[in-house]
Parts: sequence; structure tokens; C-alpha cells
Amino acid sequence: MSVLFVFLDGVGIGSSDPDRNPFLQAHLPGLEKLLGGRMPTLDDPSVQGPAGRAFPLDANLNVEGIPQSGTGQISLMTGDNAAVAFGRHFGPWAPVRLRPLLIERNLLRTALDSGHSAAFANAYPEGYLERAGSRFPAAPPLAADAAGLLCRHAAELALGDAVSSEIVNTGWRDKLGHSEVPRITPREAGANLARIAASVDLTFYAHYTTDSAGHKGSAGEAIMALERVDEFLSGVVDGLVEGDSLVVASDHGNLEDLTGGHTRNPVLGLLAGAATAADRLPTSILGDATEAPGGTPGSLWKTQGPRPEGSPDGTGRIDQPRLGDLLVARGYVDDVAVVRTLAAQLGLPFAEGPLTPDPDAIGLIDAPFARSRTVLPLSARNRTLRLAVSDPLDQVTLDEARFSTGRHVEVSVATASALVEAIRTSYGEDFADLVDGLPDAESTVEAQALHTVAEAAPVVQLVNHLLHEAAALGAATFTWSPRKENSSCAGGLTAYSATR
Repeated sequence: MSVLFVFLDGVGIGSSDPDRNPFLQAHLPGLEKLLGGRMPTLDDPSVQGPAGRAFPLDANLNVEGIPQSGTGQISLMTGDNAAVAFGRHFGPWAPVRLRPLLIERNLLRTALDSGHSAAFANAYPEGYLERAGSRFPAAPPLAADAAGLLCRHAAELALGDAVSSEIVNTGWRDKLGHSEVPRITPREAGANLARIAASVDLTFYAHYTTDSAGHKGSAGEAIMALERVDEFLSGVVDGLVEGDSLVVASDHGNLEDLTGGHTRNPVLGLLAGAATAADRLPTSILGDATEAPGGTPGSLWKTQGPRPEGSPDGTGRIDQPRLGDLLVARGYVDDVAVVRTLAAQLGLPFAEGPLTPDPDAIGLIDAPFARSRTVLPLSARNRTLRLAVSDPLDQVTLDEARFSTGRHVEVSVATASALVEAIRTSYGEDFADLVDGLPDAESTVEAQALHTVAEAAPVVQLVNHLLHEAAALGAATFTWSPRKENSSCAGGLTAYSATR
């Protein structure tokens, strides 16, 4: 009795709107057969079919922000809340600080340590993790390598004893030059995977194209990716030996929403084979998955275990300055040179200060988000937002910008100093900064200087800020009531709404 775990990157449960959810547009006969013709949606996320069960899994993990691949995959493969341990969602690669957790506690290694047999079915080029271009790997190959299971390469793929990460073998033939690897259909790849799984207790396979298709924001790309997965899973299910179980899960939402970018939607969970009869279902990607019948490896996702150490609060989060920041602080280089070099290395445009955003773009990003993330919307055309950022590798911020605006985000890199100044000019001063900039309340202001003080920039800006806030509240009138308190000038603002 074997368990086959298929990981699909970036697949959540979407809305019931076909224009937004490609699951409702694609031709998916395999899933329809499993689930009795119904697709899970946010309105109806749990579906029991004649041969399978679909159910929602929480990937937010009690952490604010948009879930990401790095912490999501580690959470999925270890049962430990990697987003909490790291202090935030992180991706796309497995964060270096959490790799010891992944290495020690991943489900493949746990299965082997408990006396079960296991396999990692993906084919990878030999020496993949040692190559310079693979410094930022996903969690599955790291976990497989730690378990001694990253051992299927071109030769195994050619024999059908491994499966390409893209399901079909096109990339191995056309990009890696392995003409000995045969062309293969998704159904044939699925049949190969089922055969591999039948020989061991636990098999893990990872597919990533679903997430990359979701990032393109194209209905055609999303439908193509889903139909390939559907045909692949049909081959898997048809090849399952009686008593074997298929488990499908993801790390975060993306593909299910054509507005683009990662989502906070629940991710797709799917069971077929013997596991369909499970009495309990996991509720999050951390697991507590029901054991498959027959004494196969216990919970596919573990729910307990030590957390990384290394910080006073026990979360393992240690904030460290970036090298570029240190060089600037010590006067070795200026911030423009550092950021211009970073932009060039990443192939992104450099936005030189002073930054002047289009007025229409400013309204797409609110002031608290712009200030806290040091980002500035520069322009908006059609469904694309051009966003200036100081940290172009902060995928969380970029995905939250996509999520909140519903637009594709094009990134430009700017210095933090230029962004701060432009944010202040575009959005106005933050209230706390305005108060801090007022003249010393304990000083004596002579009558003849009162007019000068009243026209001081912080005073004018503070009054403008209060007027703006009152208008935003729908106030018809407001009063400012100064009072003495601890020898400091203090006051209270009362706004009276015309409609309340």
C-alpha cells in the first residue's frame, strides 16, 4: 500500500466567476470524473465525487501578507510553520536560514528514518544543486538531496523511471539537448509516475509550471497548464494499484485567479484512491493528514517539532543589513551607484530621482502601504502598474501590490532616499512626523513672531493634514480644542459628519 504525493505549485481554490477562475473555463475531464463534474470554488470548496475528494487547505498560516513558495513549500514538506519561524512569508526559493529545518524534518527523510521506503520522482540534471545558477533552489530538490533521493537524471528519464518537473520532456530535449529522452504525453508521464510509486511506500513529485502560468496572468496559459495537469493526473489515477493513495496539495494560491499574482485563497487539496475514504481531512498545509490504509507512512504532513533557534523571541528571525546598505553607510559608495548596479544585474529599469509619479497612479496604492514598504506607483496604463521599489527582491510586497490593485506590476528600482522624498511629496507628511516637526511647545512665542510661526511649514502641513482627514471622514465641521497638559500644548479634534 503506497502513498503518492503530487505537489502543484501555486494552485488555489478560486471564485465562481468563470472570467476570473480558469478552472471553470478549462476542459478537465479527469478532475470532472473524480469529482462528479463539479469543480471546487470559494463558494463550495469541498467536493466529494465518485472517485475523489477536493478540499481547501489554509496556506496563510496565521501570518499577514501574501503566501510565498519558499516558506509554503517548507511548511508543506515538514509540518512546521515556516512563515512564523521566518517572521513572514518568503519566496520564491527556500530561505537559507530555514534550510536546516527542511533538511532534518522533511517528509522523505522522515519516512526513511522510520523504516519506510521512499522515492523522489523528479528528474534533475546531475550536479544540479552545485551549479552556480541553482543557488536559489526550491524546497523539493533540497529535501530530496538531504534524504539521498536526488538520484534520477537523464538516463532514468529516458527509461521512464523518472518524470520531468514540467511533466512532458520538452525542456530536456530542446533546452538541455538530451535527444535520447523521448517525447511523452502528460498521460504517459502520469502512468510512469504511478508505476514508480507502486514500488515504494512514499513517493513525492513536484510540478512548478502551474505557478509560472499564473504569474503570466493569461487565461490561455492558465488553461493550458491546467489541462496538462488534468491529463497527467488521469494517467496517475488510471495507473494506481488497488489500495494505493494519491494526495495532491499546493503551497499558495495563484493560478486560480486571472487577475494575477499570489493570493490568500485556500489552496487545493485532492485525494484519490484508498485515501478517498479517510475519516479526517487536513485543514492547512501543515497537515495532520490522515494515514492511508495499510500502515503506510503516517501523517504526510507533521504537526509538531522544534522551531529554528537564533533570535530572542524564538522565531528564528534575525534581521541583517544588506551589503549595499553597509557600503553606503560606511561611505564607500553612494546609494545611486549601488541601486543602479542592482537594477542592471536584475535586468530592471533604474528610476532616477527626483521621482514624479502620474497623479492617476497615486490613488492605486494607499499612503500607509507606500510608506511602510517604501514603494511609489509611477504610472498606470491599461492593466499594468509601474511601481518604483527599493528592494526588487521583496516578492511579498510585489504580490501584495498586485493583489490590492488587481494589476500586473512592472518594477523599476530606485534609491530609498529618492522614494522617501517622493512619497512625502506625493502623499504628504505622516501625522507623527508633522507633530514632531512643530515648534517647541515649551518655548515662548512673542506676539510679533506669532504670524511667522503660524506660517511655518510643519504647522501649515499639519492643518492641511487635519482638514484632509476630516474631509475623508465626511465631516461638515470640526473643532480644535487646545488644552494644557503636563506643560505641553495638547489638543483634541472633533469632526461632525453631515450625514451622521
